[in-house]
Amino acid sequence: MNNLQLATTEKFGELDCNFYRDINYNVLMTREQIGSALEYSEPQKAIDKIHTRHKGRLDKFSITTTLVGKTGQEYMTTFYSEKGIMEICRWSRQPKADAFMDFTWDIMSNLFFNKNQQIEQIDNSPILLEIDKLKSELSSIKYLITPQHAIKQFTKWRTKTNNKINLMMDYFGKSYKEILSNLYIELEDTYEIDLNECKSDYCLQTGITNCYPLDVIENNKDLRDMFDLLINSILEKCGLCDNQEVNKRKTIFDGI
Repeated sequence: MNNLQLATTEKFGELDCNFYRDINYNVLMTREQIGSALEYSEPQKAIDKIHTRHKGRLDKFSITTTLVGKTGQEYMTTFYSEKGIMEICRWSRQPKADAFMDFTWDIMSNLFFNKNQQIEQIDNSPILLEIDKLKSELSSIKYLITPQHAIKQFTKWRTKTNNKINLMMDYFGKSYKEILSNLYIELEDTYEIDLNECKSDYCLQTGITNCYPLDVIENNKDLRDMFDLLINSILEKCGLCDNQEVNKRKTIFDGI
């Protein structure tokens, strides 16, 4: 194998997941194993489809090289780096995506930050710099896992939107995260947009490393209008419109 060594094999459910490491201490996994862990019926094809949709992003977090099988035969195999694995999990809609993201986070933390690895004894300063960089990147990605309702929101639009989502939570008996996730899917399919691409553009424009999709929607008038129409349409179908009306202050224009 081209400068790759098996670092560890860990169980994710019943699946044995192999984590490889290159000479620069980067951790990698194969496309096949990522797709299997996410429980796609055709793992290779599913991850390849995600890669194709986000080629500009994932090309730099992947390599294709030879892997030697148990029989000694060589196979051309696509590997994804730590960030590539996390990015795929974010874009995957599989039920196991969050659990697998947490699992890989824990494994990588052990490989890179465990004191037993004694990385601090390595005198190669470029490697130490890469480790510091990786810590920062992983912390940024971990931020994306935080439930959106855990962050205090202050804008009038966000408050009204959260009130509407709370109505849906009571009506459908689902969590905040489930309601919001399904609203994102409806928004993408109804208006044929890709929220991940919108988010990447927003981060590039604002100079930040990550954000929530709801942040992007709130700060883009077209997306905000589409999202409002979508939510109001669902509330109307559920007969919840009257319940979500906000009390209006009286003015001299009332009754005109």
